[in-house]
Amino acid sequence: MKVVIQCAAGKRSDAVGLRHPDGRHVVFVAQPELAPTSATAVYARPDDVAHDDRVWRQHVLELNDRPTADAQALLPAYQLYANETYRALADRFGLPSLFILSAGWGLIPADFRTPLYDITFSAQADSWKRRRPRDRFVDFQMMPDDGEPIVFLGGKDYLPLFCALTAGLEGRKAVFFRQAQEPRLPTGFQPCAIPRRRVRTGTTSAPAPLFPDGSKSQAVECRVGARRHQAISEGRCHADVVVGGRAHSPTRRRRAGGRHARWRARRTPAFAPAELRRGILREGASRVA
Repeated sequence: MKVVIQCAAGKRSDAVGLRHPDGRHVVFVAQPELAPTSATAVYARPDDVAHDDRVWRQHVLELNDRPTADAQALLPAYQLYANETYRALADRFGLPSLFILSAGWGLIPADFRTPLYDITFSAQADSWKRRRPRDRFVDFQMMPDDGEPIVFLGGKDYLPLFCALTAGLEGRKAVFFRQAQEPRLPTGFQPCAIPRRRVRTGTTSAPAPLFPDGSKSQAVECRVGARRHQAISEGRCHADVVVGGRAHSPTRRRRAGGRHARWRARRTPAFAPAELRRGILREGASRVA
């Protein structure tokens, strides 16, 4: 099974990008013409022509093919983002099975060395960062067509790109969603709703379908701080919250202060896109039940 997760806006503070021959930093954005003026940066799209008449995307490919010092300075995609979820997924499923759906670069392996960029599909982003459907991007599609099932974890804004890049692959494709209305998907893509229902304790719990590979019940345990208790009790994830071995009311959980809660989710609810982006999954905290 292969897992695809969308990219994130937050990048690590030690992430680096490419440099122009004149010494300026190359900042990859969706709309360079709208970016603020800078004396220290060159704004460009990944598919803009660089100083040597090649597009910047080709430079990135070359850096991944050659183990130069410049290439080693670039972080692998799963380490580029600040959220620990990417590292947790790499530990859980392995780097060969993890792919990143990047708004700037396309569908790339988790270990693909990726320069710093600031491109997103989010409508809340600055105008020069937002990629629009009509914008021209020659996205990478680096997932092998080996027939393995594919799971997509991401928001609805990234769904069209995922469908476009994986439509030709043979494997079954499962798209998890949490909105009330089921997304419209092309043939070959299976919508997987994550239902929600309230229980008397204020926690939420719901069954979910198996992973596309037919594997048995999955369980994930992780430690979350006291502030996460309220988020869970408000129905923003599907889990049973246990404090001190028993389920407690939201009031009791708020009084827990610095005490930790054990969050156990069965099967797919543990990998709901919203929880993944919030980083509720912690590195090294997952196990197979």
